[in-house]
Amino acid sequence: MAHSITLFNVIAVIATTWILSAAICMALRRLRTTHLWGPPKMGLIYGRAKQLFESTDAGSIYEAWTNEYGLVYKISTAFGGNEIVL
Repeated sequence: MAHSITLFNVIAVIATTWILSAAICMALRRLRTTHLWGPPKMGLIYGRAKQLFESTDAGSIYEAWTNEYGLVYKISTAFGGNEIVL
């Protein structure tokens, strides 16, 4: 039986190669970066943004986090992102 290469097979190989490449790059990037501490995540949609927005004194919240986590830390932002605070 002769095997023929179809357009679907070519696209599947390209997509698989791209996904594996992206996963490897992401894993290597995590290994090269320094892990930063910060306040625990509050939620996927708002992160800490809701707490800061609703506060009457966001500066005191940042100051408390600086006292607890040091001069450089990360906070969760909206939709699962992170923000580095210096």
